[in-house]
Amino acid sequence: MVDAVKASLSSDEAREFFGLERTEPVVLLMPGSRRQEIHRLFAPMLHAAGLLLRERPNTRFFLPVADGVDETVLQRMISDAGIPVTLTHEYRYDLMGLADVAIATSGTVVMEAALMGLPCVVLYRMAAFNYLIGKLLVHVEHISLPNILLGRRALPELLQDEVQPARIAEEARGLYRGERHRDEVTEALAKACHCLGKPGAASRIAARVLAAAKRGMTGENNEKL
Repeated sequence: MVDAVKASLSSDEAREFFGLERTEPVVLLMPGSRRQEIHRLFAPMLHAAGLLLRERPNTRFFLPVADGVDETVLQRMISDAGIPVTLTHEYRYDLMGLADVAIATSGTVVMEAALMGLPCVVLYRMAAFNYLIGKLLVHVEHISLPNILLGRRALPELLQDEVQPARIAEEARGLYRGERHRDEVTEALAKACHCLGKPGAASRIAARVLAAAKRGMTGENNEKL
């Protein structure tokens, strides 16, 4: 991810591509790619977006569509909620770089957002029985990758019954640009990203694989001799 997650456009080019004014707050809705995640989490996201829109009527909402997602389901839910959400397919990382905050299902996308300096309100909800079994078998303090790396809760995490529109909106408010708390969170995200190491991981791994292969070939030749 350190190698792959980067902007392709300049900030001005990205704003022009997405038709954004500098004064417009930008919120990303990222409900995940699995059908059950969308079923359980997208509606609360949309209702939270409605609360945020009342307070900041010029807010723009975008949803970068994950591969394999049925867009007709998303469009139907968006239409039912009556919230103006733009579905996008290109320049996802550029959009993350422009956004104020994301409301996201826990997963890889939260770490991608962190690499772009974008704070997320992290959500997850599963069937109650599965959650109970998971609590018995898995003992972790945090569910989002940045928080796990930091060993503390920098990003807000809402689980199960905590996934309520009012709670989501409350957490998102403090992460808009210009809010002091946002600066604290982005600083923490930078530390989490630093834990991943420097760019060039693929090249370093390839070099080690090649070196191991050469050592193996040398050992094999010695055996034959």
